[in-house]
Amino acid sequence: MFTQTIKSFLYLTYRSITESLDIIFLMLMAGICGLLIYLSLKFVKQNWVNTYHHLTTYILLPIIALIITRLIANNIALSLGMIGALSIIRFRNPVKSPLELIIFFALLTIGIGLSVKPVLGIYLTLGTCLVLIILDKCDVFLKTKGHNLYSLSFDDGISNNLIDISSKNQLVELDKHKFLISYYFNKNEELYNYRLSSKKREDIDELKSKFASNTSIISIDVTYV
Repeated sequence: MFTQTIKSFLYLTYRSITESLDIIFLMLMAGICGLLIYLSLKFVKQNWVNTYHHLTTYILLPIIALIITRLIANNIALSLGMIGALSIIRFRNPVKSPLELIIFFALLTIGIGLSVKPVLGIYLTLGTCLVLIILDKCDVFLKTKGHNLYSLSFDDGISNNLIDISSKNQLVELDKHKFLISYYFNKNEELYNYRLSSKKREDIDELKSKFASNTSIISIDVTYV
């Protein structure tokens, strides 16, 4: 009897530890998946994502979705109670673009996927990152041919101060500038067009004064907010 009790105790302990390690591993995977999507958005110069709030949201949202899915799995009563509890939570922060909304849905789905079938969550993460990068590379390629896949990606820079610079010659120092949000070469007019954005008006003024004396500059247009 005592031996059987010890065996049962050891089995339950082993099972508890195994389940805990499984949950911790999946939580870690969920956080990494969210971080990969965040880094992909930064890589394709979606500058609106470059905040502390977005970083923490992208890491925590898949983890939260994972835990909620585990909590309500195979329990109808708990599922209904959780739906009622979540229905009173309202997100007051406005979504700025369709892309941001889609990314939030993707992050939630990744958390749910990792809980139900981990490989699906990983596939969705990789697929989302690939779509973001491929679209950006296609846009860069088309710009070298004098075409645009889109004029301005969603609402990049709209809430910031903007400066548009057109030049007869390529401005190498602007090609990888930290404020650059779009760049293309107009093949018909043979002009290099740069759009840069910053929250600080001083940054825009500095760029304007720096290139104002450049003889290859055709025009400099500034928009302050």
